[in-house]
Amino acid sequence: MWSECKTRHGGQFAMKQESRRFQRWECQEALNYLGIGALDSLRVLEPAAGIGHFFGVMPAEIVAKAERVAVELDSITARILQYLYPNAKVFNQGFEESTMPNDYFDLVISNIPFGNYAVHDPRIKERYLKAAIHDYYFARSLKLVKPGGIIAFITSRYTLDKVDSRVRRHIAERADLLAAARLPESAFRKNAGTEVVTDVLILRKKFKSGGVEEKISWLETDVFPNELDYRVPVNRFYIERPDLMLGVPGCSRGMYSDCEFTLKSDGRHLASLLRDSLISQLPYLAITAAPSQPSMLAPSLIEDAVGNDKASAVNRVLSGIRLDLRFNG
Repeated sequence: MWSECKTRHGGQFAMKQESRRFQRWECQEALNYLGIGALDSLRVLEPAAGIGHFFGVMPAEIVAKAERVAVELDSITARILQYLYPNAKVFNQGFEESTMPNDYFDLVISNIPFGNYAVHDPRIKERYLKAAIHDYYFARSLKLVKPGGIIAFITSRYTLDKVDSRVRRHIAERADLLAAARLPESAFRKNAGTEVVTDVLILRKKFKSGGVEEKISWLETDVFPNELDYRVPVNRFYIERPDLMLGVPGCSRGMYSDCEFTLKSDGRHLASLLRDSLISQLPYLAITAAPSQPSMLAPSLIEDAVGNDKASAVNRVLSGIRLDLRFNG
């Protein structure tokens, strides 16, 4: 989301790799408007990192003051990531297996995996927060980000659209939704050959968790108006703010229903539309979080890695992979 807002399973991997090239500068501008660039130092976590596309498009002035931490499950991808960004801390394991301090990061940013498969993490007690992997990423990230810090995710529309509101209430007790925008299903068609409706959500963690005002519209869903009068649940926030659905909403036959919510492109330039949509909702220079714990990295590692030769780094990793294959198979 530095220039565009992976998954561990199936074809979603391709979408997550390519989608990072889509909204990066647009979300970068939104995050700068929010105040990311004004911080004296910055701790950034990318919990579904791939080969580090988000890191790769961070401006040099941000890199110079950033402590960067990434999580990547695939071993080959994690090795490439570490060679590309040797000053970053890379966890080659699942997000649920990684150990990091709570209330630590200024920014958690990712195109998170999504799907209805559960995650095992004893640190999260509530089962409903682990029943779907995209919900788990929100729950865990809310623990890791500092009070006043930012979570910026691309996620499945079902984060906001599923009828069961417990996960959204859990989020709302701990964070404020600063901005949301719904992307048309064709957003990733050209790059990844996939069509799925996704949301860009930007949250700010509260300094004190507490009750939730019932007037917050994004807690609940409502019936999306359609010609066939099907009961299609869509988050009330988008029904009240249709301008934040960056396309033409409608319904069509889907894999699991005769009438599923769709969002078709309306021909406008999506990148600039997303940027303007996010900035119009965000408070100006609203980030005040600052480092308050010892760094996860040795001081010598918190240096700018912009000048590294990335092409030769990849070649070194690939050479190592070829040797592994030669001796193991």
